[in-house]
Amino acid sequence: MRRSASIPSDPSKADFSRTIRHAKLAILVAALVIVPVMSACVRAGGGPRQAESTTGPSLEYHRLGDLAVGDCVDMVVDADDLELLAVVHAPCRVPHDAEVIGVAVHPTGPLADYPGEPELLAWAEHECMAAVDDYVGVPFKDADLMAYYYVPTLARWESGDRASQCLVTALGGSRLEGSVRGAGR
Repeated sequence: MRRSASIPSDPSKADFSRTIRHAKLAILVAALVIVPVMSACVRAGGGPRQAESTTGPSLEYHRLGDLAVGDCVDMVVDADDLELLAVVHAPCRVPHDAEVIGVAVHPTGPLADYPGEPELLAWAEHECMAAVDDYVGVPFKDADLMAYYYVPTLARWESGDRASQCLVTALGGSRLEGSVRGAGR
């Protein structure tokens, strides 16, 4: 197929037309890159919160695998599908989204095949419900908390990660204030 282009009779119009096309392309690229990045930085339970309210002037994002039991965090989720993107450490004494109540390591050996997400989710649910009992001090069915558990992805599994993180949040979308360790709530 042969392509043809019209050649303007006035050369200054050609430069102007090329400049407009480049400007439109730059705007399109900016929209495709900046808008998704900005929308992905919306946090759970509302819009972005000021860094000073939880961690001081600078934010340090972490992967779930970097968390330890007792860590209080704010969760950074994708605004479109609510997928957890990262967590930000927060002092437990200030309002925060969640607290890590357990890290359960799957009992399979390092060479075991990935059992699949459904099996891992069922296993993690059992482990995390027990963690609520131990950490909070009441059975999960009596707690006024929501439990979340994050299992290894195939990529994490293949790199040797067998840990599932158990977190709790307040019911109804409110934020936790203080630690839930031994709170009996």
